[in-house]
This record gives sequence, structure tokens and C-alpha cells, in this order.
Amino acid sequence: MDELSDPGTRYSVRTERLEPGVTEADLPEMLTAAKELSQTPVQVQFGKMKETIDVALNPAEWFTFDYENKAVRANPDQAAFYAARFSDRYDIDPGEVKMKGIEEIVSDYNDEPYKKAVIEGEFRSGRKIDQDPLIADLTVALSQTKTRAIQVQSKPIPAKIVSEVPGYEFPGLVSIGQSSFHLGNHANRVHNIKHALKAQDLTVIAPGEVFSYNKVLGRVTLQKGYVNAKVIFGDVVADAPGGGVCQTSTTMFRAAVNAGLPIVERSSHTWDVAYYRDWYGVDAAVYPPGNLDLAFINDTPGPLLVHSYTDDENEMAYFELYGAPDGRTVHTQTVENIRLGAGRRVVTDWHVTRPDGVVEKREIVSRYRR
Repeated sequence: MDELSDPGTRYSVRTERLEPGVTEADLPEMLTAAKELSQTPVQVQFGKMKETIDVALNPAEWFTFDYENKAVRANPDQAAFYAARFSDRYDIDPGEVKMKGIEEIVSDYNDEPYKKAVIEGEFRSGRKIDQDPLIADLTVALSQTKTRAIQVQSKPIPAKIVSEVPGYEFPGLVSIGQSSFHLGNHANRVHNIKHALKAQDLTVIAPGEVFSYNKVLGRVTLQKGYVNAKVIFGDVVADAPGGGVCQTSTTMFRAAVNAGLPIVERSSHTWDVAYYRDWYGVDAAVYPPGNLDLAFINDTPGPLLVHSYTDDENEMAYFELYGAPDGRTVHTQTVENIRLGAGRRVVTDWHVTRPDGVVEKREIVSRYRR
């Protein structure tokens, strides 16, 4: 330090000229790009909920200047901040229920018994906004100057079940089945959907048991609370008690497919119904008076608990199967969807991989007359 402060010492300083990454000539083009990107709002949809992000109100928050590449970019920090706030608004915490006992009910369909759980608490599934895809989609949308519309995805969070009944444990969510009734949402049909779901809710299926949808559903009559709505009878559509019940059997079938459970009995609809094209070809018709049933085997290690409900805001029906997941995985793929005269044939490959690696190759075949 003494040498550096010596006034008699001479120093040689080498300098290098640095050219600016962005010059005054570049600014008009970058500012024009920023203005164009700020003009189009972003449309965000989550189920039936829609909201608009007007980026023009705060463009400095949503965009940053990439001086090295002389470009305007979406601000990843702002996208992450928005996703976190969106999640705070729409996440739902799951409920907790206690299983207090089991009751046995005799079906008025075939006089056979089935079991239902007696619970205490709110059986409510939760959901968590999937923030990573939201951030990614928002970043892509902000990089475009035309259409800016993104769909927000969420992940289900199963309810917690605490069983006080020995031998009846439900440690995890085995599968979910869902279907939309948006295209069939008139009041009588929705009433029947909810009524049928209530009939199936809290059913307990023992390991090795063959579950019959009609046995639990029972008779579908006006006296039991159903109302008249459109029903397909062969090639005719007419009002009858319980129109819409097949929406619920379709939803349960999808839960069984997603769980990889062996199907004993299932029939597709005679018509190619628009309600079920959200998973084309994976539907199940039931008709108790005509013995048209949906049946499958619980081949999991433990009992299954059925939870069925609707999401009225998004016009969705759900079946959740709680039990002991055994590690099997399920893969489905539509491999055929062709016209046959006035009708259609849809084939879905359905492969179930067991924990030991054995793959069971199944298929779902649906034939529609019209």
C-alpha cells in the first residue's frame, strides 16, 4: 500500500473499448415489439371460470428487455408470481372423514346384499393448481401477438380417510373416473345424475367381490325420487324416469378402467351420444328393467370405497375409488374410430401392467348403431 501511494511511482493502465449491446438505433424496434406484445390480453380459463390478464396496464411487469439478443421477452418471475396467486385462489384443501362402521343393505333390484360405509366428517376431495404448466403456457402466450388463450390444469388431492373399523383401511386413491354433462345439463337430467350418484356413494366393495352397478342403484322409479328425462330405447328417444343415469354408469366404468379392474359385464350405448365423446368409446349403458348392467371385480389387495359426486360449477360427474394401490399402471389408446353405415365402431387398447411387469392386453369395443 505504501508503494501504491508513492507519488514517484508510475503506473500503466490498459483499457479496452466496449461497444454497447443495444444502441440508440435498436431502441425504436425493441419498443415497437414491446408495444405490440402488450396490446393483446391473455385469456385464462379454468373449468368454466374465465379471467383476462390485461398486460397493457403494466407492461413493465410482464416483459423484460433481452439486451444481448435485442429482443423483448416474457418476464418469468411475473409469470411465476401470477401462477402462485392463481393457485392461492383456486386450490382446495381436501376434507377428512372417519369411517365409523359398515351397514348392509338389501338391493331392491335383485334382493342381494351390499355394503355401505357409515362416515363422520366431510368427504371432500381437494385440488392443487398445476403451476409449472401454467407458467410455461403463460410464457408462450406472452410471446405471441395474436391469440392468447390458456387452459389451467389442476391435480386432484384425495380426501383423508381414517377408519375405525378393523379390516377396512383405505390408504390411498386407486383411481378417478370423470365425465362432463355440459351437453346434457337440463334440470331433470342433472337431477337424475345427482340422485344416482348419491345411491352409489360410500359403497364398499370387498376384495374379490363382483360389483354390480344395478344392485347398488336399485330400481329407478318416480317413487324413489327420479324424474322423467330423455332415455334411449333402441332406436327411439322418449321420456322415462331416470334419464341421465347412464352418465353415472359411464363415469363409474371409467374409474374401473383407470384402476385396471377386470370388467365382467358392460355394454356401450346404442347411439353415439355426444355427452361421452370426452373419452370416445369408453361409456357404459345400464337399464335395470332390462338387466343391462355394469359389473367388475375388485382384484386389489383390499376393499374399495366408492365416493361419487358432481362438480356443479364445471358440470362434471366423478367417481373416486379409495383403497390400497398395488402399483399396477394403466395405459389406454384409441386405435380405431370408423364409420359403419349409419353407426360407428370405436376400439380402445387397454393395457394393464402389473407390479411384476406382466402386461395384460385388453380392449374396449364400442359399437353404435347411429
